[in-house]
Amino acid sequence: MTEDTNNPNKEGHGGGKQPQPQKKKKEKKPPPPPKVEREWTEEMQQDLERILSVGEECISEKELKGLITAKGRGADNAGFNLYDGFEPSGRMHIAQGVFKAMNVNKCTHDGTNSTFVFWVADWFALMNDKMGGDLEKIKIVGQYLIEVWKAAGM
Repeated sequence: MTEDTNNPNKEGHGGGKQPQPQKKKKEKKPPPPPKVEREWTEEMQQDLERILSVGEECISEKELKGLITAKGRGADNAGFNLYDGFEPSGRMHIAQGVFKAMNVNKCTHDGTNSTFVFWVADWFALMNDKMGGDLEKIKIVGQYLIEVWKAAGM
């Protein structure tokens, strides 16, 4: 058997160089498509004003305007969410019933592309000893409130 002196991978080769691993060429990803800014419409402006007339905890008008532009009226997506919570604590009063329904309906006006999400603070009602701290009664009150809001058109 003869020694292969031309093969640098073979032991005993006098070149002293070790084989170098092949570097994989990184495939360049195509750049993301440019964001297409939708044109701000009069209807979008009305949605903005309607929501701002209700929302007390909007971080900024600019942020809400961006949200409406990206996900609001006419956008090809699932829309955006608005949130509110309530503690089931007994009979509903006028502000809790009628005004909440009016405000929610303003925010979810036809075409706005928004959904209102309600958080039922039943555990807070339990901690605050509402309905005598009876979780079953608290659940019944929560269901009652939901039915009143449905009846009010929400």
